[in-house]
Amino acid sequence: MKKHLVLLGEFDDGVTSVALDKAQSYRVGRAAESDIVIGHLSVSRQHAELRLAPPGLAIQDVGSRNGTYVDDKRLDAGTARPGQRIRFGDASFLLTVVGDQGDDLEGTVDDSDALPEAVTPHFLQLAPRVNKSRI
Repeated sequence: MKKHLVLLGEFDDGVTSVALDKAQSYRVGRAAESDIVIGHLSVSRQHAELRLAPPGLAIQDVGSRNGTYVDDKRLDAGTARPGQRIRFGDASFLLTVVGDQGDDLEGTVDDSDALPEAVTPHFLQLAPRVNKSRI
């Protein structure tokens, strides 16, 4: 099993995971046409764009009302590494790595960056494709 970057969030008494594919960028928002739909009132219809980029995830806020944050620091554009919290409005996610130790991390091109041990909670399920996923 390859390692994957995964957004892990907890909403409405449940846990949600989104496996990120290196070949895709993701539009995050409340709108149905978003790639990652977050049904939370603090999330704008078009909130942010994400894409895999060493050393982790590139994040671009697209003019959201309630902001995009990495570890509680508001940003217009920036990056997040595994182990950091990403927040869209009040909807919080942990960026983590899942997979077997020793495997390459899917989606990165620079293996020199230190990555934390793979996290594999029993409730985590990887989605092969996220398009139109509803969170």
